[in-house]
Amino acid sequence: MSKHATISSQDWSALYAAAIAFKELKCWEWMYDSDLFGVQNPETGEMGYCCVMGNLGEVFALNVYQGAEGLDSYWLLHEQSTLADEGVPMSPAELLSSQKCLAVSYEDRSDLHKKDLQLIRSLNLQFRGKNAWPMFRNYQPEFLPWFLSSAEEVRFLTIALQQAKEVGLHMRENEEYLTPTEENEEIYLVRVLRNGQWEDTWQRPATYEPPPLVPIIDEQQLDQIKRTNFPQQGTWITDCLLLPVEVREGERPFYPHSFLILNEAALPLGMELLKPGEREQKVPAHFLQLLQNVQCLPQLLLVGSEQTFTLLEPIARALGIQIEQESGIPVFQSFLENFGEMLGNG
Repeated sequence: MSKHATISSQDWSALYAAAIAFKELKCWEWMYDSDLFGVQNPETGEMGYCCVMGNLGEVFALNVYQGAEGLDSYWLLHEQSTLADEGVPMSPAELLSSQKCLAVSYEDRSDLHKKDLQLIRSLNLQFRGKNAWPMFRNYQPEFLPWFLSSAEEVRFLTIALQQAKEVGLHMRENEEYLTPTEENEEIYLVRVLRNGQWEDTWQRPATYEPPPLVPIIDEQQLDQIKRTNFPQQGTWITDCLLLPVEVREGERPFYPHSFLILNEAALPLGMELLKPGEREQKVPAHFLQLLQNVQCLPQLLLVGSEQTFTLLEPIARALGIQIEQESGIPVFQSFLENFGEMLGNG
């Protein structure tokens, strides 16, 4: 619990008290996960977009999506739920690793980690029954859900729970409370602290611009391959695939990407596991090294995603390789299915 040591017992107690009060209201009985509203963090000014879950009686939770990136991840999940209804579901790893939010969920005792239980005992709290135990988590893209690790996170989630309760009370009295008076789906009700009082405002969210992927290419190695004039033949198929496997290395467990390169017979030419943040440097590096190892170039490089295309296009252009992007390449779907089955059998 070394990380918890940086958070005072007063902050933890306030968070649990807010979680208990929010659960007692049971506002999911009249609210839906589409009833999105914002709470501004008084410490940082960042927006948290709140989503109440529990109307279906399965998962009881409050997710607080952080900033423009968090809001973007909320809408991505909604799009994916629509695709899932059409028979194109995301894997559990993709679902978990695409979110950016702080969350409280109400679980059974057996679902909690020993760290959660130790914290509850240290605060002299007691919970009994099904879906009675508050569990707090931080979700970040490419990582597994993790414990709250800063006092600022704990304080903001406390405030979000308190304001979500207020919004729930308003919604019980007026089901149109979160509906803007103008017909504009681009604005949200946001609770803001001004002069010591919480107020309702209507605000347009900031647009999320994902940071650009910039390939880091060893120009000397690229020039050397260009001068060697390797023969060109066949088609290679490549992409970075998020693997449904937990890697517990370093401070926080993560989902790795596999940079996979296949020939046209779907036989692997190379595969490398990548940690979060490694794609820009390691995808170009592994691709160049493979070219040197096999001493030939593909005539056509078929890439399964826009991100991987961005990382390999400068190399393909420099070497005269035709490169095309094609989503949903069946061989990769088969690879992930077989990989999942292999893990299940293991």
